[in-house]
Amino acid sequence: LVFKPRVAKGKRKRKLGSVKGFAASFILLSAMTENECVLKDQWFRPALPEDIPTSYKGRLQGRETHLRVWPGSKAFFHWVSGDNGNRILQWELSPGLQLLELGSGRGWLGMSVAANLNDVKIALTDLPSAVPTLSASVANAQNDLQTFANVTVFPLDWRALECQSTEGTLPEPRAAAATIAAALPRGFEFDVVFGADLTWCAETSEGLSVALAAFVAASQLRPPRRPGAPRVVYGHWNRSGPVTEQWLRMMAGRG
Repeated sequence: LVFKPRVAKGKRKRKLGSVKGFAASFILLSAMTENECVLKDQWFRPALPEDIPTSYKGRLQGRETHLRVWPGSKAFFHWVSGDNGNRILQWELSPGLQLLELGSGRGWLGMSVAANLNDVKIALTDLPSAVPTLSASVANAQNDLQTFANVTVFPLDWRALECQSTEGTLPEPRAAAATIAAALPRGFEFDVVFGADLTWCAETSEGLSVALAAFVAASQLRPPRRPGAPRVVYGHWNRSGPVTEQWLRMMAGRG
């Protein structure tokens, strides 16, 4: 998913190229704005937590990006709350569904999904340094709603998968699967991997493309738990046309 912020009057919209031929288990749609996503009435929308003040330097270094709920997460929730959750992700079959979120940050997106699906298990993940804040958010929510009883938190750095790759290649599927399995609860097999707004600069675009493709490759080593699974879906917030186009090219190259 590529979500585009509204363009101010007088400014030209940058056209994004289309991508074809990517792996079937990765869902990629383009040119959707937050305003075009309709929130269904039956979906409960939890209150957004207040952002924790951050510095530009801290965000640039990746140390403080987890302290805010970014617009890509809000747009992703709007998108998935419509028919897309059922049509593309088969979330109407939610009993027993196991989901894995990358870069959960404050946990708002993952817990919003959990609040609207019945009998699911969701693993929220982020960098080890971000886990205390994420765990506190989940604990506070669990005190208010029993819905979040099956939400767990684990440290998982998706850039570790990039370290296993060599230039222009993907990590070996079994090595990627071992790295992923080591960070998750024993026996946790994801049906859907999702995330939103995880990259905003050229430096992290390549790592994210490697990580998402590695999740697809690793998951194909085992029989699917349910029809159409596992799937990987990512909501990208288009802050920079060149960065978005670079990321789309990288994703196309991984397929």
